[in-house]
Amino acid sequence: MQRSVFALALLTVTLALHAGEPLAGAAFSDGKNRSLSDLGDQTVVVMYFCGHCPRAGAYMRTQAKAIHDVIESEHAPARLVCLTPDLTATELVEWTKERGLDGALVGQDTHNEHQVSTNNIFQSEIYRGGKRIGRLDFAPGDVAAVKSLISAKDAGTFTYPVDGLSDPRATEVWWMVERNKPQAMETLMAARKNKALKDDAEKIYGVVEASLNKRQDALLAGDVSMATYEGLETLLVQAKPVVLKPATEKLKELGKDATIKNELKARAIYQQCQEMLAHPNPQKQQAGREGLETLAKKYGDTVYGKKAGGG
Repeated sequence: MQRSVFALALLTVTLALHAGEPLAGAAFSDGKNRSLSDLGDQTVVVMYFCGHCPRAGAYMRTQAKAIHDVIESEHAPARLVCLTPDLTATELVEWTKERGLDGALVGQDTHNEHQVSTNNIFQSEIYRGGKRIGRLDFAPGDVAAVKSLISAKDAGTFTYPVDGLSDPRATEVWWMVERNKPQAMETLMAARKNKALKDDAEKIYGVVEASLNKRQDALLAGDVSMATYEGLETLLVQAKPVVLKPATEKLKELGKDATIKNELKARAIYQQCQEMLAHPNPQKQQAGREGLETLAKKYGDTVYGKKAGGG
């Protein structure tokens, strides 16, 4: 309780709340689309930083790195998100490697609603369970604040909560799956065949399988909508190499629906516009903005048409 109070005392509570989805304009370096809800009820630390400012750069190399390492080393139910308007998603792949932030979600903030620049080098928001609870101070105390916050009992829950793992190697396999890292499921399947890790791996797989099936059942009962379609897409990608035949068939069925076909056209245009917005060429960026305006008018009744129009 004291740790939680201490953490909140070190946070400057956001009085002027930023409206809308905080990750709406993010072009992540791994190419995936995300919303805050995709991160569940965990503690999410979002940093908006200037990619051209030495002071902001120093903070990201030290304070942000320390926060990242605390979250990853303690296997905390939390996530660090780093966004900048100044570097493209492609450039941020190398940027992330150089700074050792492989556990963070890093991307270009194509909307830049916080107006980050050399005159406004850093902004932050902290969420817990999808609700904004405060921000960081751009100061050395930020690390201690986040450490205390993620140590609290209400820091959040894991996607795949597994207790009683006896082998540290199995814990790392679980963390790979929990973080949805590349080849995570393949690594888990291989661990199930390893005599030394088999028991722990089966515990992990049991929790993962139950979660995947629960998500599948919910999506199979879902309506004909883009939310259902994209939920199925995400589920199937995360489940590989585990085959979820009902989900696969449902996705194919939805793909034949006229409404979904229209939604997919709008999504493709939206993604193309986002790529242009992330391009360093100002003309490309302008073309991206104009494309979004056209998308909002022509496909205004679709999910991505509304998104293009700021809805």
